[in-house]
This record gives sequence, structure tokens and C-alpha cells, in this order.
Amino acid sequence: MTWRRIPLGDWLLAAAAAAMAAVAGSFVVEFGPAPEYLAYLAIHLGLVAALLFRRAAVLPAFVATYGLLAALAVLIRVGRTNLGVTPLLFAAPLALYAVTRWAPDRRWGVAGLLLGIAGSFVSPISELGGGSLVVALHVLVMVAVYLWASQQRGIADRHRRELAEQERRHAERAAQAARDERALIAREVHDVVAHSLAVVQVQAATSLAIGDPDRLRGAMGDIRQVSSAALDEVRDLVGVLRVGDQASPTGDLTRIPGLVAAAGNAARLEVRLPDPDRLRGWQDAWPALARLTVLRIVQEGLANLIKHGGSRPTGRVLVELTDDRAAPRCHIMISNELDAGPGTGRAPGYGLIGLRERVALVVGSIEAGAQDGRFVLSAWIPVGTSDA
Repeated sequence: MTWRRIPLGDWLLAAAAAAMAAVAGSFVVEFGPAPEYLAYLAIHLGLVAALLFRRAAVLPAFVATYGLLAALAVLIRVGRTNLGVTPLLFAAPLALYAVTRWAPDRRWGVAGLLLGIAGSFVSPISELGGGSLVVALHVLVMVAVYLWASQQRGIADRHRRELAEQERRHAERAAQAARDERALIAREVHDVVAHSLAVVQVQAATSLAIGDPDRLRGAMGDIRQVSSAALDEVRDLVGVLRVGDQASPTGDLTRIPGLVAAAGNAARLEVRLPDPDRLRGWQDAWPALARLTVLRIVQEGLANLIKHGGSRPTGRVLVELTDDRAAPRCHIMISNELDAGPGTGRAPGYGLIGLRERVALVVGSIEAGAQDGRFVLSAWIPVGTSDA
């Protein structure tokens, strides 16, 4: 059983019913405490309480109302005193409305309607002048109340379903936003760290294997430069995440020559890059998301080249702008000879998965796979303008 707070309207309704019950009390005061008068008063007081709790305790109030009205009908029909017709008979349609509108099970409303119709034929109102016409009017009132309450219940149920659906969609959007945010953080951390660690790993391993002090000092300098740049990027990323606004990391295309040069210390590279002035022009003209995507593709391609290109990787690096002025695209191609070791042919890691997600965001295209004994990573990124 569900209990609700008693609304103000029901307090006022109960107060009006109590005033009507005072008439029943006047019989006891005027004619003495005869059993019929006491029963008449008790029924009225019970109806007052049932009206007060018709929404706070729907089912108990409904059962009490119908039971008390049945007892009233019996009392008036078998009693020896003419008690008349009480105005509290309006409690029947009010109880029917409440049970139809708020009962947990809709079948209570149907039962209330059927009992109300049946009760119309034994109700004290059937003793009034007009007979069958009054009974028919009472039946119509009960049917109208039931239909009205059912309509209001349907509107409320539909509203609750809409609110629940809105909350569900909101929760799904929040969960998806959280997943997207985690994926963004994972991509950024991977792309920032993977390239630098790959260069550091190969530089350190090569220098230790050769054992030349001069080569070792040079490698340590390269390692310091690469790790310092990686730390700067991680600090920038953490700063963006701490701010908590809509900002995101932005790619600095002028870093591409430095990234390629650092990778060149660990691999033999054939390089074709734009000159620094052209890169600065791209940096000023291209959208931030396109710049970041190009930079991350270069980082991931170089990291894969170093990690999977064997003990002394050889590769090619190409970054250029296509000639299509109507829809200019930046073409990035990084390839390396396939390592014949045990890692050959393994499934793509998280880096390539992240690159595909990035490229999809800018409506570009990307291909990655083996071609003629080489692993080739090739991407085309729309940049919006060729004015650079």
C-alpha cells in the first residue's frame, strides 16, 4: 500500500464533509442516542475520514467509502426511522475517481465502476422522486467520472514515460560523453608517449650495443631532447584536462621536422617534407583539429616505423599538400620495410585504432597495411584551405 501526503484540497473536502456530518450529529443531540442515529453518525464520520485519505491511502479509502455507503443503504432500508438522503453520497464518485486515477492496478477502477453502477440501484437516491431517471443519472455520473479519471491517468502515465525516456537518453548521452572523453584521453596519452618512448628505446639500445662513448653521448642528448618534448606535451594535455572546458590539444605542425629528425637518429629515413615557412603557413591557416590529426599521424607512423622496422629500421616519410584547390587535403605517407621477426603480421595496436577514429572525425581517409614487403601508413586529411 502506498501512502501519499494529504493535499490541501482533500483537507478542504473533508472539512465540508464534516459540516454535513454535523447534521447526523444533530439527530443524536435532538432525539437521543438511539442505535440508528449513532450508526448514522458513525457512517458519516467514517466517510469524512475516507474522503480525507482518498489520495493519501487510495485503496483503504476506496474500500472504506464503498463499504460505508453499502452500510448506509442497508441502514436506511431496514431502519424504522426516516433518515433521509445525505449529501455525503457524493463520496461514491469521488472514491471512484481516486481509485481509477491513482490505484497501482487499473483493475481497481473497473471494479469501482461496476460496483458503483450496481450500487446505484440500491442507493438511497433510488427512493427519491423520479425513480429510474435518478438512478440512470447516477449511473451516467459514475461512467463519466471513470472515463475522466482514466483519461487523466493516461495523460499522467504518458508524461511519466516521456520523463523516464528523457532521463534515459540523458544518462546515455552522459555515459557516451564519458566514454568519448576516456577515448580522447587514451588517444592523446598514447600518441604523445608512444612515439617518444619508441625513439628513446631504440636510441638507448643501439648506443649500448655499439659502446662508442661519443655515440653514447649523442644518443643521450637525443633522448633528453625527445623526452623533454614529450613531457611538455603531457603537461599541455594535463593542463587542458584540468581546465575542464571545451578546449582540446592543438597540433603544432612546425614540430614535424624535429620529430622526423629525432626518428632519423634511430632509423635510416628517406624524407620529403615542406620547408619550415610553408609549415608555419599551414599552422596559421589550417583548422586546429586538422593540424592535430596530421601531427598525431606523423607521430604514430614514426613510432611504428621504429618499433616494427627491425634492428636498424629504414623508411620513408612524406608530408605534402594535394593540388586540388577546391578540396585541399594533406597527404601523409610513412612506410618501413617489414621486420621478418616474430612480431610480423600481428594485429594493429591501439595507435592505429586511435588514428582511424581521429581521421573519421575530420572526414578524412586512412590506409594501413603491407604492400610489396613494406608496411605503409597513408592518410589524407581535409584542411579546408590551400592558402599557405
